[in-house]
Amino acid sequence: MTPSKEEMQDNQTASFACLARDFSPKDHKITWLKNNKPIAKEVKNVCQDEKKGEQNTLYSATSFLSVDENEWTDGSEYTCRFVHKSGNQTKTVKYSSVQRVIPPEITLNPLWEEVEGGSKVGILCILSGFYPDELSVEWLLDGKALTNSPVQRKLQSVEGEEKTFNLSSQLELDRSQWTQGSEVTCKATHNAAQGPPPGPPVSRTTSICSAFHLSTPYIHLETPRFRTVMTQTEVTATCVVHSAYDAKVTWLLDGKDPTSRTPVNQASSTTQSISSNLTLPSSQWKTLNTITCRAEHRCFKLTQKTSNVKGPAVSSTPTVLIRRSLPDLLNGDSAVLECAITHLSSSDLYVTFQANGVDFPEKQYVDLPASKDHHSLTRRFSVPTSHWKTNCNFTCKVNQGFSNSWVSNSTGKLFGEPSMELLLAPSEETSGSGTQKLICSGWGFNPLIKWLSGFEQRSAAAYEIMMGEDERVAVTSHITVTQQEWNQGKDFTCEVIDKYLQKEDVQKVRKSINRCAVTPISCQKVGVYLQGPTLQKLSTDGQVPVTCLLVGPSLEDFSVSWKVDGAVASQGGVRWAPKDHSNGTQTVQIMFNVSARDWHAHKRVLCEVKHRCSSQAQEEHITKCRDPKPPSIKIVRPSDSDLLGSNNATLLCLVSGFFPSDVIVNWEKSGSRLPLSHYSISPSVLYSGRSTYAMNSRLIVPRSEWNQDSNYSCVVRHESSERPITSTIENVFASVTPSAPTATLLQGPSELVCLVFGFSPSHINITWLLDDTTELWNHNTSTPYRAPGGKFIIRSHLSLAPQDWAPGAVYTCRVTHTTQTLALNISKPELLEVKGVFFDENRSDPILADTAEENWNMACIFLVLFLISLLYSITVTLVKTK
Repeated sequence: MTPSKEEMQDNQTASFACLARDFSPKDHKITWLKNNKPIAKEVKNVCQDEKKGEQNTLYSATSFLSVDENEWTDGSEYTCRFVHKSGNQTKTVKYSSVQRVIPPEITLNPLWEEVEGGSKVGILCILSGFYPDELSVEWLLDGKALTNSPVQRKLQSVEGEEKTFNLSSQLELDRSQWTQGSEVTCKATHNAAQGPPPGPPVSRTTSICSAFHLSTPYIHLETPRFRTVMTQTEVTATCVVHSAYDAKVTWLLDGKDPTSRTPVNQASSTTQSISSNLTLPSSQWKTLNTITCRAEHRCFKLTQKTSNVKGPAVSSTPTVLIRRSLPDLLNGDSAVLECAITHLSSSDLYVTFQANGVDFPEKQYVDLPASKDHHSLTRRFSVPTSHWKTNCNFTCKVNQGFSNSWVSNSTGKLFGEPSMELLLAPSEETSGSGTQKLICSGWGFNPLIKWLSGFEQRSAAAYEIMMGEDERVAVTSHITVTQQEWNQGKDFTCEVIDKYLQKEDVQKVRKSINRCAVTPISCQKVGVYLQGPTLQKLSTDGQVPVTCLLVGPSLEDFSVSWKVDGAVASQGGVRWAPKDHSNGTQTVQIMFNVSARDWHAHKRVLCEVKHRCSSQAQEEHITKCRDPKPPSIKIVRPSDSDLLGSNNATLLCLVSGFFPSDVIVNWEKSGSRLPLSHYSISPSVLYSGRSTYAMNSRLIVPRSEWNQDSNYSCVVRHESSERPITSTIENVFASVTPSAPTATLLQGPSELVCLVFGFSPSHINITWLLDDTTELWNHNTSTPYRAPGGKFIIRSHLSLAPQDWAPGAVYTCRVTHTTQTLALNISKPELLEVKGVFFDENRSDPILADTAEENWNMACIFLVLFLISLLYSITVTLVKTK
């Protein structure tokens, strides 16, 4: 810590302090140096505890040195050296003679409180935190010095060890100079008594423009409405400028200044808005295209708002429609017309109605506010009774401004002849019961509806009234008749009367309806399907059922009769209740019993269907099949991968090539029939481009029933055979039922063959060893082959050179399977070396060469038979999978 200037002025001495902190252990030494030489003066050292921890205590030490002022200010360097076990540190200081100078910080703010009755505005400039206190202030207005005498006040800061000064200067300015946007600048120059030369002046500028964030004013321009221009001799436009500035308001007519004779009245401005009015003759207003109100001030760019007096250009042609007023019709006033106008781009318009292109005297003015969006409006007009004529067409005309006009479409002949339509409503009741609803619709100027049944008038429910697109009234009425009346074929008549027509011969129109009149020809036909007796009900004596299936709407209107070999049957069969479907159709079955003798004699059975409104009948016949085709059956067993990866096995029975389509399929296990819940049966499907059918059945066998010796049979019954047709599959699960392998080791001239068979599952490993220690790799092992019984066979060939077959050498074939591990050994004895004699390693007696050759031939024959069996099994598998 270096000595302060106040201390040296008061005591004529300079004091230094050297502080060392957070060291341990306590032993240390502090020395002072002047210009890198030890000082012999007495110093004061203080040491104290600072922090106490669990393991050691940290210390701090302070050393104080006092010297004369001239020894410090002569530019000497003083160094404090701290010597400690952890390391030595030094700190050096040197006197600087430059005087402390702090430039001022400046702020400039307007004072909103008005002085001297509102004619003056105060501006306050504050300069703070500067040292020394030699400071001069100058005021500028738009860059020019002011001669006004500001009010100044200087203050000294007493906070901290070093003092600073603050200066405030307040200027009073004319309000007109302030509101017009003049720039006021406060400029300060800081001079020090000693030290460096004065720094650059600091300044701050403000104006009313910088005092507000919203620089652009809002202009509201209000022009006279169209009705006012058309009815008054003079009109007035008003412009209101909303701004914080005292803006100047001017006008432009078609982009030019108005003449001096045009009266302009500008009201006194407020702090919020400025209002100006412009008055013009109506005749002059009608000739204008645009009128503009402008606001000017130096704080913002020239701002203006223009109004299109002539009206916006027609961007789209408005839609003009003429129609009748339904509410007035319901209230008894049937001759009221409406003119509906949409997509209007201007508010300057009036509407007139026309009869045969000639305007009615009344003009209806419309004054809508100007908008970017299109307008829509409606105007009404009552047609005088003098124009209630059949040859009168009505239109409405829209006149926009002074140049554009549009005419609506014509209403047509509102007072023309009436028309009608009579319909049967869709029935919502259960077929064969309930009621039927008849609907009559009439069109005219103001039509009425009356119902007749024969010569009797029938009451109807209150009818509905709507307005059609041709502006003619549409009325709808309905009556409800019982199903019995409707089924009897009674005629029902609707009569439409329009009393507003002047000629009685055209006032009335009528139509009639009955059941057969509304039944189209397409609904008088139905889908007819005939099915012979099923296999379950097929017998050689008694009776067999033949079923006729009808598909279509309203099946209660169809009757069914039967013929056997051309003769009409006395009984009509049993008719079941119809079933309704979501598409609006029904199905019904009629079962007819035919004697078994006639059926097996191939006599033709005919189902005849006829609609009550039709004179033509539909026929469908059937006879017993003369050339049935028997089915072919094939059972597809599951693969080993499917069996190993699932808890259920699926057996698929494929039945194909049979005709007719009726077939019965069931499954048996070892001669016992399985429940129907164990398997599924698909429907018979006709082969594309063939005359035979195909189907399939899937049997699910759980793992708990996977017995190795289980046999499954697919049993099919068809009329082509008196006895069931059966296909059986054996040993289905033998390939996945664990079975231990059996191995045989064979010897050839230059190889050893290890033959393993009768094992399952198929995963197995064969390794060759020499003397039970060295693994041999010159062998070739085949893939496991599945034998007909479901078990697997595999072989491994070990190639041997003559020199490898040394006496005493032991070759081992090791077979590793999940069920067990086998090791087969073969060796050549060391004692016997008889030419032409071989040894059987499994016996101690020698055998001749021809005996060994005989054994080798037997091994070759066994291998050949094994290969033939393998090829046969592959061929059978491929045929079955196809």
